[in-house]
Amino acid sequence: QDVPYRRSYDLEEEHDNIECTWIEVLFPKSKGIMIGNIYRPPDTSKYLDSDFNDKLDEVLNAVSDEKKEILLLGDLNCNFLESACKRQLKRVFSMHGLKQIIQNVTRITKSSASLIDIPLSSNPGRIIKSKVIKK
Repeated sequence: QDVPYRRSYDLEEEHDNIECTWIEVLFPKSKGIMIGNIYRPPDTSKYLDSDFNDKLDEVLNAVSDEKKEILLLGDLNCNFLESACKRQLKRVFSMHGLKQIIQNVTRITKSSASLIDIPLSSNPGRIIKSKVIKK
């Protein structure tokens, strides 16, 4: 059975200064869930960290206005295992009630391991199982 959803072009267009895609999944007898995918380029010349965080906060404010659960997926190009940029991002996520779902390595190369692909939820208790799938 198809899952009913609506792409939130209005959120994307209103916040086109940050790379994101949003859909609203519609469930019967439920508020629905806003699912977002956010990309933070590794090249910080495009976004200063504080500028990106401000833009992220703006889009999350708009999504929060929808009064729905939020599931946010993102390639944030910020290593949550050690990077200094994680403090500011975690502050933004915390302000919007988003909890990090995966705590372990999400990207492994020959020379490094990092946690840059971050799934977050405003209602983590509803997530039954989560894990990183290894190739």
